[in-house]
Amino acid sequence: MYSDKERNEIFLKAKESAPIYNNDDLMFYYALNKDLFTLYGTGIKEKNTYYRFSNEDINNIAKVSADVSFLATHSAGIKLRFKTNSRIIRIRVLENGIHDMRNMNFMAQCGFDLYSKEDNDEEFIYQNTSFPNYIDNKKYIADIGLYNEKKERDILIHFPLYCGVIYLEIGLEKDATVKPSFYENEGKIVCYGTSILQGGCVSRPGLNITNVLSRVFSKDVINYGFSGAGLMEKEVAEIINKIDDIDLLIIDAEANAGCDKWMYDNFDNFLNVFYKKYPNLPIIIMNKTQMAIDYQFEKNKLLKEFYDDFLINKVKEYQDKGKNIIFINNYNLFDIYKNNFAECSVDGVHPNDLGMYLLTNNYIKAIKQITNKNY
Repeated sequence: MYSDKERNEIFLKAKESAPIYNNDDLMFYYALNKDLFTLYGTGIKEKNTYYRFSNEDINNIAKVSADVSFLATHSAGIKLRFKTNSRIIRIRVLENGIHDMRNMNFMAQCGFDLYSKEDNDEEFIYQNTSFPNYIDNKKYIADIGLYNEKKERDILIHFPLYCGVIYLEIGLEKDATVKPSFYENEGKIVCYGTSILQGGCVSRPGLNITNVLSRVFSKDVINYGFSGAGLMEKEVAEIINKIDDIDLLIIDAEANAGCDKWMYDNFDNFLNVFYKKYPNLPIIIMNKTQMAIDYQFEKNKLLKEFYDDFLINKVKEYQDKGKNIIFINNYNLFDIYKNNFAECSVDGVHPNDLGMYLLTNNYIKAIKQITNKNY
């Protein structure tokens, strides 16, 4: 036990050692300045927007899917990297949406996560998530990074999962240095799927599957999860396929496309769009995780049985053609609670943080299996 004197000395020392910041002495930089920052997670070659499709493709795909057209403006999986010795990192942001989801908190839907890595760190370490101080609707300022020591750090900022970023500035101390930072490995992993892949319903952006993968493999991983709209349309594949340097494709769309005939009707056309450009492209096909509705409604039971057989046989069909493609079973990942698998979900459908951790680990194992390397 501490004596009263020892306790008071500890409190006094803690108070005196608290860093003092001059919050007014900041310089703000346009986050799309390529001389200072590196934008990852978007397939748009020009990298002049935080959307996942270009404006032209957003307009064109609306004729096929209005939902995909809207969701492509969301910044799920997009991230910003740079190095700076600033003790303060502030964001000024304008978004195209506000927190309006009942099964997902503000931080994940509209917030930013900051990770950093110092000289002795083997990986990026989570530091903070933005809490908004709204100036007006959809616009806020937040101190997302605060450090005691002025030393260079590698900074990684993950963007919101369920709204779009229209404008972003990064505020740093006026005398601070800033320069771009890059992933170690070239090429891109492209992930296509549903609301679960988009990020529903983790508690903050950094826990989204593709964001974790980008940190684990030090590689650009692009998120094409479209909430309720992952129906494997050929036209969507054609937009995604415009990306250069894809070296792995992961398809996790059963939770949407397997709710009816969409996956059956679209599967071959979707894959063949990519095989035309990348004939030797490694592809991972995943089935969905367990959902409460699979046991409550006869329709869901029948469709689940059908698509288990369909996906396994489709993968075998392409393997027989010499394609590097594998099937990964996600369905029983949540059995750690025996029959009460829904404890790993927020609402019986979307994984909570525990469920997403288990699912992400299966993605990691699958990537290592098909590539035979850790990058």
